[in-house]
Amino acid sequence: MDVYEPFLSLGLALAAGLLIGFEREASAPPREARAFLGGARTHPLFSLVGAVSTLLTRQLGVTVMVVALLAFLTLLALAFIGDIRQGRSRGLTSDAAFLLSFLLGALAMAEGVFEPLWMRAWVVGALAVTITGLLSLKPTLHAFVQQVSRQDILAALKLLVLAVVFLPLLPDRTFGPLDVLNPFNIGLFAVFIAGLSFTGYVAIRMLGPRRGLGLTGALGGLASSTAVALSFSGRARREPALYSACALAVVLASTIMFPRVLVVVAFVAAGLVPALLLPMGLMTLAGLAASLYFWRRASRREGDTAVELRNPFRLKWVLGFALLF
Repeated sequence: MDVYEPFLSLGLALAAGLLIGFEREASAPPREARAFLGGARTHPLFSLVGAVSTLLTRQLGVTVMVVALLAFLTLLALAFIGDIRQGRSRGLTSDAAFLLSFLLGALAMAEGVFEPLWMRAWVVGALAVTITGLLSLKPTLHAFVQQVSRQDILAALKLLVLAVVFLPLLPDRTFGPLDVLNPFNIGLFAVFIAGLSFTGYVAIRMLGPRRGLGLTGALGGLASSTAVALSFSGRARREPALYSACALAVVLASTIMFPRVLVVVAFVAAGLVPALLLPMGLMTLAGLAASLYFWRRASRREGDTAVELRNPFRLKWVLGFALLF
């Protein structure tokens, strides 16, 4: 074992606990109404408890970790019971954050789980940042959940079933005339179209039609401008109030294609870049000018028109796109 490894792992545990603890203390309720377990000091302390107990298990066995975890859970249970008896209501988020701080400390010191040390540091750091981000997004997530309907949840579940359950079952080999029909590729395209439409719908709910569809078009164009055009042209026909925003998404996706081609050419045949720079640059500028036009037009319609949003996921549309592909 590297002589510096315990010190680096302890520092990693301390940093993870500090990050979560700072967020917990910053988001704590006012002092007069708080049921506050702890923040910038308590979380790193519990992370260190998890790290030190894991370190001791290397010599004393797993009993040390079991005792430390039971003592930790007992403290959380006593604090929870005390709040209930005093009539203070609190959820389980703070308790879960404390448990995660403890476990992150243990993971930072654990040998053989993620090796080498830099990989362990990356995993613990990524988990700490993700947990802190999730905790800090409470107002945004709660506001978004209030806007979600049962139909939205069912549509999301249909999309996930299509992508996670049925797509992996499709054979990834060619069939048919000329041996060109690959069921997995066809299913992948259909799922991409459905996911793109659903992402645009969520972006509209969060950012508004102009910004939401514009961002979706720009990001979707990095993968397939054709898929963006197919998805949002059908969306504009079904919901005419969004046609300017849908046009913005399609034009942006098509404009992204030109610099994307330049990047590919730069990797494959860099000598062709000077010859392509002028025509690709002019087409990019033309696309950006058209995008600006539709941006302004969409902003006027967004202010004048009440848009009635409907979830775009329809299984028949997905199958239709797959058949067309």
